[in-house]
Amino acid sequence: MDAVAHPADKAGTPAPARLLGLAALLACLALWAGQGRAGETATPDAVLGEMLTALAADDRAGFVARGDAAFAAAVDTKVFAAVRAHFGERLRQGCAPVFLGRLAQQGVETHLWKLSFADRGDDALARLALRGGKVAGFWLQ
Repeated sequence: MDAVAHPADKAGTPAPARLLGLAALLACLALWAGQGRAGETATPDAVLGEMLTALAADDRAGFVARGDAAFAAAVDTKVFAAVRAHFGERLRQGCAPVFLGRLAQQGVETHLWKLSFADRGDDALARLALRGGKVAGFWLQ
């Protein structure tokens, strides 16, 4: 690793770190641009964006809007609050989702993304299960 000095802002954050955070935020915004609403068909990328946006905004109704009845029932306020407590602030700071692939399992399409966060902490794996165009499951690990 090179020992290169980087200009820092008043808070001591190196310029490259600020740029990485901005790039991650812009990547999230680009992913979420043009997202639809609950009654419309949306791409898995758009659904992921809507759900991450809702999670960051503490919007449970938005989070479950594209879910089937079982998903909406399973994600009660207690479950939603626990997930939000773990990932909400990191999502508000920005993340860069990278699509990893799609699995077909027991009639469900499962889409996988790597989430890299602007805070440079641990990455997360996002799994979105869709059945008939509705969210049947969502996990962040």
